[in-house]
Amino acid sequence: MLERLVEEYAGRFVLAKVEADENMKLAGRYKLRGFPTAILFVNGAPVDQFSGARPPDYVREFLDRYLDKQTRFAAQPDRPHTFPPPAHSGRG
Repeated sequence: MLERLVEEYAGRFVLAKVEADENMKLAGRYKLRGFPTAILFVNGAPVDQFSGARPPDYVREFLDRYLDKQTRFAAQPDRPHTFPPPAHSGRG
């Protein structure tokens, strides 16, 4: 279902799927308890999440809270995606 929303939203967000059983450190880092879990990252930081299977309308409302005319989650050609996002060093 999420793959269909990627197409529907025409690149306004990027979907990265991670198999928690194969990435236990990552699951622990984000304190994942329920599966599936969707975490929304903005500029490399997690800003919201939900767990469990949800209907498409719920996911659309979740995305629409963050997707606006100023915000794009699509890849920038000069900034390749990494998952998990790099930790911020605190240096600017």
